[in-house]
Amino acid sequence: MQPSKFSILKFGKRQKESVLGRTLLPYSDSAASKISHFIKSKDKIILDYIIAQGNKNECPYININILGKTFLGLLDSGANKTLINEYTWNILQSLNCKLDASRSTICTVANNDQCQCLGVVTVPVTLQNVTKLIEFYVIPELRQSVILGIDFWAKMGIIADISRGEWYFSSKEEHSVQIKHIESQSDLSTVQQVRLDAIVQDYFNTFKENELGCTSIVKHKIITNSPPIKQRYYPVSPYKQKLIDAELDKMLEQGVIEKSCSAWSSPVLLVPKKDGSQRFCVDFRQLNQVSERDAYPLPFMSSILSKLGSTKYISSLDIKSAYWQVALDEESKQYTAFTVPGRGLYQFTRLPYGLHNAPATFQRLVDVVLGPDLEPFVFCYLDDIIIVTPNFEKHLTVLSEVLHRLRNAGLSLNKEKSKFCRPELKYLGYVVNHSGLHVDLDKVQCIINLPKPVNLADVRRLLGMVSWYRRFIPSHSDLVAPLTNLLKKDVTFQWDAPCEESLGKIKEALISAPILTIPNFEKPFILQTDASNVGIGAVLTQIYDDQEHVICYLSRALTRTERKFSVTERECLAVLWSVEKLRCYLDGVKFTVITDHHSLVWLNNLKDPQGRLGRWVLRLQQFDYDIVHRKGLDHVVPDFLSRAINPNDEGVELHLVEVSDVHDPWYLKMIDKINHYPLQYTKWRVVDNKIYKRMEANFKELRDPSDCWKLVLPRELRKEAIHSCHDVPLSGHLGIYKTFSRVSRFYYWPSMRNDIIRYIKSCKTCQSTKPEQKAPAGHMGNALIPDKPWQIISFDLVGPLPRTSRGYQFIFVVTDIFSKFNLFFPLRRAIATQIVKILEDSVFLLFGVPQFCRCDNGVQFRSKEFEKLCQKYNVKVIYTPNYHPQPNNTERVNRVLKTMISSYVDKEHRKWDEHLSALACALRTARHETTLHTPYFINFGRDMFLDGKEYQRVPQELVSENTDDDLGDRNKVLHSMRKLVKENLVNAYSKSSQHYNLRRRDVSYEVNDLVWKRNYAISDAANYVTKKLSKRFEGPFRVKKKVGYCTYELEDELGNTKGLWHVVDLKPYKS
Repeated sequence: MQPSKFSILKFGKRQKESVLGRTLLPYSDSAASKISHFIKSKDKIILDYIIAQGNKNECPYININILGKTFLGLLDSGANKTLINEYTWNILQSLNCKLDASRSTICTVANNDQCQCLGVVTVPVTLQNVTKLIEFYVIPELRQSVILGIDFWAKMGIIADISRGEWYFSSKEEHSVQIKHIESQSDLSTVQQVRLDAIVQDYFNTFKENELGCTSIVKHKIITNSPPIKQRYYPVSPYKQKLIDAELDKMLEQGVIEKSCSAWSSPVLLVPKKDGSQRFCVDFRQLNQVSERDAYPLPFMSSILSKLGSTKYISSLDIKSAYWQVALDEESKQYTAFTVPGRGLYQFTRLPYGLHNAPATFQRLVDVVLGPDLEPFVFCYLDDIIIVTPNFEKHLTVLSEVLHRLRNAGLSLNKEKSKFCRPELKYLGYVVNHSGLHVDLDKVQCIINLPKPVNLADVRRLLGMVSWYRRFIPSHSDLVAPLTNLLKKDVTFQWDAPCEESLGKIKEALISAPILTIPNFEKPFILQTDASNVGIGAVLTQIYDDQEHVICYLSRALTRTERKFSVTERECLAVLWSVEKLRCYLDGVKFTVITDHHSLVWLNNLKDPQGRLGRWVLRLQQFDYDIVHRKGLDHVVPDFLSRAINPNDEGVELHLVEVSDVHDPWYLKMIDKINHYPLQYTKWRVVDNKIYKRMEANFKELRDPSDCWKLVLPRELRKEAIHSCHDVPLSGHLGIYKTFSRVSRFYYWPSMRNDIIRYIKSCKTCQSTKPEQKAPAGHMGNALIPDKPWQIISFDLVGPLPRTSRGYQFIFVVTDIFSKFNLFFPLRRAIATQIVKILEDSVFLLFGVPQFCRCDNGVQFRSKEFEKLCQKYNVKVIYTPNYHPQPNNTERVNRVLKTMISSYVDKEHRKWDEHLSALACALRTARHETTLHTPYFINFGRDMFLDGKEYQRVPQELVSENTDDDLGDRNKVLHSMRKLVKENLVNAYSKSSQHYNLRRRDVSYEVNDLVWKRNYAISDAANYVTKKLSKRFEGPFRVKKKVGYCTYELEDELGNTKGLWHVVDLKPYKS
């Protein structure tokens, strides 16, 4: 099929170059009336005549925000489509934007050249707080990063007044914003970078590496009249005790704590950090309840934000372990005492985390150290310090003064997390850059990414959420009409173009005023949270003018592990994740959490905060909040957000990682190297503090141009990346090669293949479901060969068989290992008492008591009656492994016996017992291929007579003659014959083991090794369980004891025995 075509530009006679070759210029006065008419009428797709002239450095550019990233776009009324080049598309792709390749086409430019358009990507674009969904056509050859065509002008309502050299657009609030000619920002020059490094390094040279500063300018004081509170410590595992001890030693070395003789004591917990390490925390909730509150005010965020104008250079400073650099008042140290089992009592010398007055004390400190005299260039909100200046020289002056004051105060910074001279930074939930203050689109990302409904239940939830804000949405019923039509009776569910258009308008309404508003920091915040089986959702709101206004929407998918949490744990996770995500709004202020889970109302009163809930409670104790319960029917918005999740998602948002969350030294060093030495790292790029590497692809002509750029992952995210490309249903738990191909399509990091190999080999699901592609484990064990008949016997049960006329259902089979002599006993019931009686009366007391007996793990042979019999006659029992009957010699006899019975019963299966004695006799009198004699002969030294006439078959005189001349000493001959039988048994074992071992691997385990054991599942139609889909292995289990060469006794993690297992049913557990 020939691809469709569209024209990007159509110029008059004086146009000589295409937009692919250079930048378009401002237009002459003669074109002003035509452009003005075009903007107003909006009835043409392509301009008929435009004259481009003037200085090419004076081009109309504007800043636009796409998914929180700022781009510089060229306003081009000569382009009837909005375009981006390969570089911009690579950035959007890293933000998880999807390309509609089905709309790839051929485009024609001004000089009639043709070029390939790869497709269309639709993203939300924000211009001066007005957000619209815009289609961008991806053309790799474009020299301009972004060209804003007529479709963008029309949707945003941009108006050009060319005669005055100004451009305007009208927002819904009916105010015009003037758009000036903006030059692109460039990186620091080498000279500027050297000057900046000198100032920064001069500050860091004051402190030793990893040194924690300390200031006494402001000391934290705890005021309470309460008698001492002594709480018992929380018990922890030996592993966590080691972590606590290590953290304790580190804090002692840093001077953060000291030995104590206080009457107070609070318990200790370890709380996981984002990087996987553990944070040492003390549960100060009871201390907080009895201590007075500090009334020192935190600054109004609105006041700070209002002072942040346009700026060119921005720096943010991160104080390392901020609270631990504030000295604690001498009299207050006793209140912070805590107990560590085995180590004694300690107390803090610095301000600990978890005290409710800590924010007030730290704000007092930064206000004293930095003061108001540095405004409007320096702003501090708790430990968030930002420096904004309009030019580089001023920035160096202010930065130098701030670092000087911090150094004099004894406060040390975190070099890795501090950012210097950046063109754009996030601060207090907003994006600050050279064009001013912008709303961070992360606050509405979950609305922008709403998946389209796939069934009526999804439609109902979406309509319920929209109706919650219907008072703010003009023509609400008309907007949602295509969706409500889907709910009508006898209407087949079909998502069509009107539905898609309705969903797009709903998204725009939800992320625009008056529903989404700027926060009023003089009003209290309300955080509504909810959790479903697949995700968690939250909405931060404020109520004023008797209306609920949205500040921020949040949602994310639950990870595979989180989906296994209890309902209470998921609901608590929703609160914790939302509060920490919205720290910039909620830190230091009192707010209300609304949940539909009643158990969370008592969260702060948890007496023994153990496990996940305990750790989460400690992380929340630094916030000041109340929890209120609301009925689920009224909890519409957060409920919708928690369910509007792709069920295949696993909650891995790799593209949203912030560099402040990265602790990988290699990754941080690479960012610095790429920024400072770009000529040495030509295949590397840093975009928004994330590293990309160019990798050449095979058949690159057929591939998307963005495929060559791979996102380089820090150590913290590599496991998540492999998980998303291996564990989720769309990845299928495939093998190493396929998983590596999937991961390497999007990501790169050193030793990636080795990490993937280790991950897959340790994947529990793969270990439990996939068979080993190896020869079966286990060589043939050492044989226990007897020296004489009935020294070793084996026995087993055959049945249940059809009940005979005499009531028999089972056969008890006993075999002498040496002579192969067999005994068959029919049984009505296979119970221990009958089996014990037969063994004692018909075996032990008839043929002699054996030294060993071998049997399986049947309940009859594990009974107390059987155990007593063996103890009575001092018989040692050798049990075969579970599901591995091969070592039991009787199993082979059972197979022969069944074949013999089937040869005589024909269709009368209930008559199987009629020939049982005769068949036993047949086996006893048949020469065995191993011993080369009949079992009867080996036992009695003569052949068995089966007919009375056999006694007279040979004349008596011949018998006497042979006896005298040939037989000699009978006992001596019998001894020699049995010696020969043993040799035959040994030779037979040697031959069979040699043949057997050719197809086997020699595998052994040691005591305490962890192993998987084979899962012998049974199909159960009643419970919809089939053996074919069950896991092949289960575990892990611990090796308790090695019983034989190939047999092991296992136990679970609680010490419960799991029986004997052959090595063929085991495989090593890899973690």
